[in-house]
Amino acid sequence: MTYKGHLVSSLMIGFIPLVIEKSFHTHTEFLTYLEYYLAGVIFGSIFPDIDEPNSYVGRKALIISNIIKAIFGHRGVTHYLIIPIIILICAILFLKNRQLFFISVGFSIGYIGHILADMLTKGGIYNVYFPFKSDKSYRLLPKSLTFYTGSFTEYIVVFFFFLILSTELYFTLSQNSIQNLLILFS
Repeated sequence: MTYKGHLVSSLMIGFIPLVIEKSFHTHTEFLTYLEYYLAGVIFGSIFPDIDEPNSYVGRKALIISNIIKAIFGHRGVTHYLIIPIIILICAILFLKNRQLFFISVGFSIGYIGHILADMLTKGGIYNVYFPFKSDKSYRLLPKSLTFYTGSFTEYIVVFFFFLILSTELYFTLSQNSIQNLLILFS
């Protein structure tokens, strides 16, 4: 998936806790530290492609990207699901600084969103469940329903994700989320 697709899909996933919080009229720290959380989601959504020198983030860190690709290949170690899970667990257990905590949580959510989005493509992700070895590529859908990176189908899927994200933004930013939701579906 292209970096724009990763941004949209990860933000779509990243807004889910915000919509839930807003829908139940609760106030947790998510809204207080929103900008830190969203910065983490955005960076996490593009970071895994540091293993591809031609990617958006790979071009920004070309030397590091070339080294990682030479050693691990594209969609290798940077696409293991264990990495964002470890970051999330460490943030929960050890980070006392609330800004860093929400950046780390957002980064983990964006990273997971990136992995899930790549699992919608024809190539899927090989060995995504490391350390549990497998000799196959994993996808979220049957291969016949997946798409190639940069294809027209990808743009349709990303547009659909953008519509969902727009709806999430509307309900997150509006004052009466539940009322608006009921009006929408009545």
